[in-house]
Amino acid sequence: MNVKPHLFQLSYWEMSGRFYCNDIKNLPGRSSKWYTVMRMLELSIEEYIELLKSYHAEGFRYSEETNCLIFSFAKEKDVKSFTNYINKQAKIKNYCCV
Repeated sequence: MNVKPHLFQLSYWEMSGRFYCNDIKNLPGRSSKWYTVMRMLELSIEEYIELLKSYHAEGFRYSEETNCLIFSFAKEKDVKSFTNYINKQAKIKNYCCV
């Protein structure tokens, strides 16, 4: 499978009354990994969690088995603000991934 690099961009959706976000252009690729935003912004895990909390993310769960950090937002305005901020940073940095 030949996947072309793309500008990192978060999308958000609602499921069971909660809001989630991810780059969904290539789900098996690096762009959808939980740590991509953290690496793009050059944050430690602690700094990344604090950034998420500043946008009112909650319900943090980490699975070592799948290496997956899950979090959600109660309000659409919060997830929208977070995705807008991250997408702006990706554009400024021209942060491309596959």
